Amino acid sequence: MRAVGEFRTYALRRDLPAAWFASPFYEAYYGRFGTVDAAWVGFPLNNDAESHFGFYSRAALTEEDIALVAYALRGLKWFHRQVMLTSGPLIAKAPLTPTERKVLRLLLTKASEKNIAEQLGLAVSTTHQRIVALFRKFGVRSRAELMSLWLSHPL
Repeated sequence: MRAVGEFRTYALRRDLPAAWFASPFYEAYYGRFGTVDAAWVGFPLNNDAESHFGFYSRAALTEEDIALVAYALRGLKWFHRQVMLTSGPLIAKAPLTPTERKVLRLLLTKASEKNIAEQLGLAVSTTHQRIVALFRKFGVRSRAELMSLWLSHPL
């Protein structure tokens, strides 16, 4: 795992020895499906998590192909980080439920608990319970602390 923590690409035909393509592993997991080559892009989301996106090909990939994949996916880091933040894995102590994700999106705006409840069709007491659960999962005690955590979390 060279360059862990950095934006990087890796590919089967470029990075593995030719003998590997005659191995039972290659045949079982790639060859029998017609995969001749594959390229992945890996990038850090924070100090503890990375994303890897792979592309499988029925033909050998060129350096230009791999560079194009890397170029196209550079912008995906921001999007994927947002997805990870809103589902909880990057900074929450536990995964968020679908309802908690909806409440969180509105909680990070100026919407009041009553307004959040109305927008989501929930009782105000249920909304409050969801907010308390979110605070616990993120280890904060107020909306201001949550917003501070959200804004200060490193990219």
